[in-house]
Amino acid sequence: MRNSALWMLAFLPLLGCASGASSVAMTVGPGPSDVPTSARHKGSIGVEDVSGGDETNPMWKSNVSNTEFRGALEGSLKNQEYLASPAGAAKYRVKAELVSVDQPTFGLDMTVKATVNYVISQAQNAQKISKRLVASATATMSDAFVGVTRLRIATERAMQANIKEFLKEIPSLP
Repeated sequence: MRNSALWMLAFLPLLGCASGASSVAMTVGPGPSDVPTSARHKGSIGVEDVSGGDETNPMWKSNVSNTEFRGALEGSLKNQEYLASPAGAAKYRVKAELVSVDQPTFGLDMTVKATVNYVISQAQNAQKISKRLVASATATMSDAFVGVTRLRIATERAMQANIKEFLKEIPSLP
């Protein structure tokens, strides 16, 4: 019995506790070559609402909170010079609803799929453009040995990839 308890204590650090996805890790950096830019949309977009996120239970698995998702979306828009400042000067307003974050329960390579509904509306009229974007990303044992950390990394990468897909849509706005 004593040996079993010692083995459990020895492996406890490998289990770890789940932490939520970070806005910094989900943010698309400035000027990625695969994201086209649009000079006419510079400083014209504001984030109106972000919903659908969930707080992380440290005893379960990593989630994406609304606060962190909003920070990543605004940070990504800012890095591409699309974010309006002040927010009231935005020509376009974005509502983002995190529909799902499909995560594996366990595995060596963890692939996460993030689905987000984006609704873009023009400030001066009632025209709305809706986009449902899906993106996936994987984290491997080389990214992190501990499973909950690997899952968080895969989740952050999937959200970043989803935001990147949204940024690619901006040049096509009217």
